[in-house]
Amino acid sequence: MVTKADCVNARYREEFHHVTRKNADGTPMRVRVSGACKTWKTRPGDFQLPVKHGLYDSGYITQDNAHEWVKGDGRHSNPLAKKTVRRRGVTANAYINRPSQITRKSPTKRLKRRRAEAVKHPVKGRFPNPKQRTGQYDVRAFLEDLKAGPYAWPGGYPRYFVMDDGEAISFKTAKTEKRRIASSIRNKQNDGWRVVGSDINWEDDDLHDAHTGERIESAYGENPIRRKGVSASTYVRRPSQATKRAPTKRLQERRKRALKAPAGYFPNPRGIAVYFTQAGMAIGKPVAVFTERAKAEAYGRALARSTGRTVGIKG
Repeated sequence: MVTKADCVNARYREEFHHVTRKNADGTPMRVRVSGACKTWKTRPGDFQLPVKHGLYDSGYITQDNAHEWVKGDGRHSNPLAKKTVRRRGVTANAYINRPSQITRKSPTKRLKRRRAEAVKHPVKGRFPNPKQRTGQYDVRAFLEDLKAGPYAWPGGYPRYFVMDDGEAISFKTAKTEKRRIASSIRNKQNDGWRVVGSDINWEDDDLHDAHTGERIESAYGENPIRRKGVSASTYVRRPSQATKRAPTKRLQERRKRALKAPAGYFPNPRGIAVYFTQAGMAIGKPVAVFTERAKAEAYGRALARSTGRTVGIKG
């Protein structure tokens, strides 16, 4: 039987064999690990390891059915099947000169040089490219997400980190506790500081940081957090959201005109807008956007006196 320690330390795609169930060829039924093992602090003896059987069947190995499973030997039990999934023992020369995986032709000189460079830094003596990931969230993936910033690109949607116990933390907390999180990921410790991935907060206004208690910004929630502190020059010179390149002169002029709307922060989110109205209906785009209603009302009265038109406030 398997123990809780076997499930917690199980690697991604590691095999487990059933004690009684058999395949059509008489070999034990095999399942592969498809995710991280879940544990509970209030129930130390309980665990839940997600596994997958075939292409569509999924399930869990828990404390209730752990006696029905044993750890696999890392290879197929069927002697007619492939002996191993990974190519171990491949020499460096065979790896460098093997055909390209894309063109199926002889490797180019450039590809040979790249493979020779990869041979100089082997991982567990295994090829192909040792830089290839195993599919599990590791320290490298965490540092890359942290470097990418708290907003997804393109779109600028707010992101957060998901912990092993299902809680969420903000990028600010992850940056502060970077060393502790990296240690938990590296040692696979389910101590509440192990990050298992990152996600976008679309509409959850009640999502809070489990460490600091601060609310995590949502993309389409009813109470968005306004992004303050961005200077006008940074707003004008930032890359285009469509092409991801430096802004054109036309875009810079349009942004300079947008700066005249005294919103006090950029880019211009929801606020108290001043409109021209006719028969109680807003006409066209807002003339200006404010963060304070008193300023918006004063601006609307001055605009109505100077233009002689009806002005309304929305927001």
